[in-house]
Amino acid sequence: MFRLLEAHRSPLGLRNLALVSVLLDGGLRASEACSLTLDSLRDGGLLVGPGKSGRMRMVPLGQRAQRAVGRYLAGGRPRLRPRGESLLLNQDGLPLTRNAVRQALCRLSERVGFPVSAHRFRHSFATMLLRRGCDLETLRRLGGWADYSMLRTYVHLADADLRLAQQRFSPLDGIN
Repeated sequence: MFRLLEAHRSPLGLRNLALVSVLLDGGLRASEACSLTLDSLRDGGLLVGPGKSGRMRMVPLGQRAQRAVGRYLAGGRPRLRPRGESLLLNQDGLPLTRNAVRQALCRLSERVGFPVSAHRFRHSFATMLLRRGCDLETLRRLGGWADYSMLRTYVHLADADLRLAQQRFSPLDGIN
């Protein structure tokens, strides 16, 4: 999917790569991505919010996501003739709407052959961070969840994940 997006150098192609990158790497809600402005950009991340909790949060981005946003800012956004400070724009230079995000991701779904949505990226963000060893409190704060009960609905671990965790953290096997 990312190879497909990276191949497109049109302004909207660069925007879509930046959009998908911040959705997956930052775990943003569609509404949060749509509300980003140029002032949201921070060194290595985004200042997002206020979210459902009513608070602003800093969302660091990995290097690939930072590069995608940088390429969009340098080569895509200016060619869309911006009519304001919104970060993600439609073809008319206006702020991207949640409906436009949904439509762009539906078109991407058709091209890659599997379902793609902002909400699915948020679920993938939570699961992938946990699989890579992120602790729950950090994950909760990165995702902007007010408590752990909501976070639990976003993390989807497979039996293989549980087996790996048991192998890694087995109390009995850890006794020397």
